[in-house]
Amino acid sequence: MPAASSFAALVLVALVPGYLYLRLTESARRPRHHSEFSEFLEVLAVGLATTGTALGGVILICPAFVAETLRHTSLHEPAYLRRSVGLLALVGVLALLLAWAGAALTNRLRGDSFAPNVWHATLGQRRKGHLPYVIVELEDDRRVEGVLHAYTTIDGDHPRDIAVMNPKVTAGGEAWEPGADFVIINADRIRKIWMSLAPDPGAPTRRPSAAVAPSSAAAERA
Repeated sequence: MPAASSFAALVLVALVPGYLYLRLTESARRPRHHSEFSEFLEVLAVGLATTGTALGGVILICPAFVAETLRHTSLHEPAYLRRSVGLLALVGVLALLLAWAGAALTNRLRGDSFAPNVWHATLGQRRKGHLPYVIVELEDDRRVEGVLHAYTTIDGDHPRDIAVMNPKVTAGGEAWEPGADFVIINADRIRKIWMSLAPDPGAPTRRPSAAVAPSSAAAERA
């Protein structure tokens, strides 16, 4: 495989897993102001690390395949083209898997502390068996509370309206239910939002197994 074409192909393959890793870890990395060139270098560095690791793994697992590919030096040989494409595809897939695994580990260790969209990172939190319950304080001191139904996450000048399901309104110390299934609150009327993940009353509850029940009954009799 010619050295120039090998290096160019390696760089192109490395850009994909590098870009994937940085995009998947946006919410776990502290925001930094840097130029497009420095971001490109970061993508390239991560990409070369994952691609180099993948290439090393392929050499260890399939040394005969890599050696046979390197024996061909002409771009016009069909065998060279087939083996080169196969080698690049194999290395690329392994590099993508490494980038995905590395991003998942990074997000798990650091958490989503620096999400570019605060509304999505906060209001989008979910937990199995729980509902997102919000209390919205309006500019006129009224409060609307209920289960969060929908919210706008578009950045820029777009209004970030939210919708609450089965709303309850509190004003002047008095609370009442309008009797509506949903209410849409305009973004320019919102002062604060509190949210908690409340247990879903409709979620199935786990019952004790038959092996546990007799011991519990015996403990009560004792």
